[in-house]
Amino acid sequence: MNILIPLLFTPPKSVRKSAEQRVRKISGEKAGHIVELVNNILDSKDNLQEGIAHRFRLKRIPQKVNISEALEILKKGDHIKVMRSVYSHHAIYMGKGKVNHYDDFVIHKSSLADFADGSLIIIVNEESPYSRKEIVRRAKSRVGEAEYDLLINNCESYATWCRCGGPIYYNIIKKAC
Repeated sequence: MNILIPLLFTPPKSVRKSAEQRVRKISGEKAGHIVELVNNILDSKDNLQEGIAHRFRLKRIPQKVNISEALEILKKGDHIKVMRSVYSHHAIYMGKGKVNHYDDFVIHKSSLADFADGSLIIIVNEESPYSRKEIVRRAKSRVGEAEYDLLINNCESYATWCRCGGPIYYNIIKKAC
């Protein structure tokens, strides 16, 4: 389990490299080599994610807005996220100050303010083959679902599915098989 945590919550490359150098200095070359191998895996993961991001071209550069600005500019079906301490949390804007998202491992509707919890809201909005009405319908269709999985069915994959028809990671795994 300890090896899984760095894979899920990856620090920036510069921090990983610095940690690698410290481990080499404190624990020796062999331990430093192990950290280097882990860093290489994490670099590959980062490269894969960058490639995925290009596949889902953004309609615009993501905006960061506060709650009052968000209520003025968000449209039904927008994919939004907020940054937490070590991860980002994603949702679909449903209109009238409400969002659908995974919370406590269940998809449900909550207020935009509760979702944001004081954080700035980032508007993601990948290109979508669906109308806004269809995105909202898709988001509603999974309310009550309790199939959360940190790696393959999380808040980001739910929001991506609503807008694009499939979670990013699932699509890559499916094409690779």
